[in-house]
Amino acid sequence: MYRKPPRVGGAAARAAAPALVAAALLAGGCTADGGNMGVDPIAASPGPSVPPQIVGRELPVAVHDRPDLMDYPEMDESVPDAPYGASVLDQVTTELRRETLLMAKVYGEVTARCQGNRVVVAPDAVTSCTTTYQGVEIPWTVAMDDDVVPDSLVINFYTVQPLAELLTPQRVQDAFYMFHSHMSDQFRCDTMPAAFRVERGTAAAHTDTGYRCQYLGLAEGGVRTWVDVPIKVTRDGGIAY
Repeated sequence: MYRKPPRVGGAAARAAAPALVAAALLAGGCTADGGNMGVDPIAASPGPSVPPQIVGRELPVAVHDRPDLMDYPEMDESVPDAPYGASVLDQVTTELRRETLLMAKVYGEVTARCQGNRVVVAPDAVTSCTTTYQGVEIPWTVAMDDDVVPDSLVINFYTVQPLAELLTPQRVQDAFYMFHSHMSDQFRCDTMPAAFRVERGTAAAHTDTGYRCQYLGLAEGGVRTWVDVPIKVTRDGGIAY
């Protein structure tokens, strides 16, 4: 004989519902307001991150960005062209002053003089000259080409060559920042004179200036290390590391 299955519901079902819900909540470890039973939400939240330990000695001068260096228009304004009809000496010393500012990359008073107060104009002739920037002297040679017309007042083919390199803190910092900016977010350098002379390197070895810059290495194992880098000069007068 077919019997209809008992109907679920009614007062008995409604009475059992709260007990079933409570049991489910207890089994799931939840409270009615959505929290976790027995777990302190404040204690469970992550604490502040621990900064990495810094290892090494900081150099005294912070370098935050590339320094403001002279551009070519500023250089031309600082040392105008020699006037038309100027003597060979004036033409050469004007170029020497400009070339010295190019090395310094920072405006400063610069003068130039040549041995015997003249420039020898003859095929393959060489004249010794000196520029002075902020009290620092840089020796130069001025070499005429082999086809120059002797004693000509117009010279187009000659070469000026510095026998030492002129450095400024701004030039050093700019080169260091450009070369290492992809490696760190913090940079520092030694305190340096406003201008200083360094002998150029050779084919065998660069010249160590005795100064250092540094960058803060990336974190490894919770540690960041200051990496010191010696500042050197190549035989062409460039800055090397």
